[in-house]
Parts: sequence; C-alpha cells; structure tokens
Amino acid sequence: MANKTDKISTPADQILNEHYLLKTVEVLRVLNISRATFDKLRANTNFPKAITDIGKRPLWIKEEILKWLKETR
Repeated sequence: MANKTDKISTPADQILNEHYLLKTVEVLRVLNISRATFDKLRANTNFPKAITDIGKRPLWIKEEILKWLKETR
C-alpha cells in the first residue's frame, strides 16, 4: 500500500539534472512506475542494488538507474 512518502511533485527531468543519488520516491518518479512495480523489479530482476541505507532509506546512483533503464527497454 502506498504511503505519503511515495508522492513527489518534482519533475523527473529536474531530479535527473540536480541529483547524483536518488531516493526511492525519486526513482519511482524517474521510471514513472508504482511502488508495487518497483518492489517487483527489485525482487525479481537485475535492478541496481542500493548503495547504502540511511536510516531505512536506500539510495541509488543515478547513472546506474539510467544504465539499467537503457539496457532493459
């Protein structure tokens, strides 16, 4: 079930221009997918691993996400 943190109003292109590390909600926005789809991708594919968890918040390297996207589409 989605929660408030799954919502982000920042446009995807702005996220890509301003960030090196992406939080979960930013990855959702960039890939334009739901949280459920994201969880399935992480569990069942070669989706990039988070580089770290700050608290309970994983972070991904933007370039790895973009590389994965290019290779899978």
